[in-house]
Amino acid sequence: MRQYDNQILYSPSDLVRYLGCAHATALDLAKLHDPDSAPAQAEDDAMGELVQQAGLAHEEDYREQLAEQGGLVEIPGEGSLETRARLTREAMESGAQAIFQAAFLQPPWSGFADFLIRVEEPSALGAWSYEPIDTKLARSAKASHVVQLGLYARMIAAIQGREPRRVHVQLGDGRRESFRLVDFDKVLSNAISRYLVFIDGGAGQTSPEPCNACGLCPWRDHCAEVWEAEDHLSRVCGIGKPQIEKLRAGGVTAVAALAALPDDARIPRMAQATLDKLRAQARLQLPRWQGGDPVVEPLPPEEGRGFANLPAPDPADLFFDLEGDPLEEGGLDYLWGVHYRDALLAIRARMSITMRLMKSLRCAASLPSMRAVRRSLPTRSISSRGPMAATTRTLLRSTDPVAIEPAIGGSAGNGRASFAVHTSFRSFFSPGISQALPGGPDPLWQRSSETVV
Repeated sequence: MRQYDNQILYSPSDLVRYLGCAHATALDLAKLHDPDSAPAQAEDDAMGELVQQAGLAHEEDYREQLAEQGGLVEIPGEGSLETRARLTREAMESGAQAIFQAAFLQPPWSGFADFLIRVEEPSALGAWSYEPIDTKLARSAKASHVVQLGLYARMIAAIQGREPRRVHVQLGDGRRESFRLVDFDKVLSNAISRYLVFIDGGAGQTSPEPCNACGLCPWRDHCAEVWEAEDHLSRVCGIGKPQIEKLRAGGVTAVAALAALPDDARIPRMAQATLDKLRAQARLQLPRWQGGDPVVEPLPPEEGRGFANLPAPDPADLFFDLEGDPLEEGGLDYLWGVHYRDALLAIRARMSITMRLMKSLRCAASLPSMRAVRRSLPTRSISSRGPMAATTRTLLRSTDPVAIEPAIGGSAGNGRASFAVHTSFRSFFSPGISQALPGGPDPLWQRSSETVV
């Protein structure tokens, strides 16, 4: 949102932010009205900057494709919003094949669509009309993408006299996903109405709650400070939103209060086993927050759970982890760490990966009991294409991969705010590791031109 010519203009991204977190919208509005009293916004981390760079590169690649086809009109990035909106209208009226950075000014909405593509369907412009396309790095379209495009479609309709039939997302892997506007038009209308009512009401009384939008939100640091000050229940590792709501309804509103619950306490509509688990986790985490050392506590043995769910060890077992470039088209797994027979091998090149996969596959064929042990089971094929794709899939199938992270999490509780092996358990199981290890969203890699270093 922005103050423009004595009025507030909203963008499609503002609508998406509201749908993800109303509190973020309330903070945006507060900053607009009184910038000096607004909390500080978080700076982009290294990964955020890389994502932004990759997004711009993806957009530029698609722009070049359209330019090669001819008839692309580019709206300049300089000049007033009125001028850019006028140039966009003129390009549409002229019948341009494609328009890059189309600008719209239709109070209270404004925005910049990545691309408009001409389609041979009549409108008030003539025998043609336009449909919006947004470039996104994702490998599948998200609801937020469709909401943004739907709002652009309405601004297009105000110019050409009819709504576009479809909207499109140009994905990071080169595919395009298209959606019929009629299929989500009512949902979009409802979302717009709710947003404007919320804004007109002064954004109401909101409070920060963890949600899927937190990772990219500029207010994330501020909200984290609020949660720490309030001893927010979301700080309990493994807790979910429904459990937080039930605890609050039962009068438990802070981690300390949860930890202090007597063992015979009951929370309406919450299973006793769930309450026992959350209370135990809160008790483990409190000492660390109060300045003590991390605590680890073995859980009672249970058949089929934790370490009891692991197969018997075999001398040929491989323990491995990998890091990848999530921004590479199709995904790139560029760094493999493999542990076997007390030797550690880091593999850092595609050729080395190929050689190691071939050797591992030969081992798997001769040693049926060999297993590949990872932190967690893969959710996709490690290599979806290329000469080693079939080899990789065969290796995973033939070695019956084992996930170690659920086994550890099911065998011991810990006083950290994460169950991830590489961040939570290394101080318990690998005390000899003293150097800092990268973790979380911070990338383990840097880009230099076209080379992954």
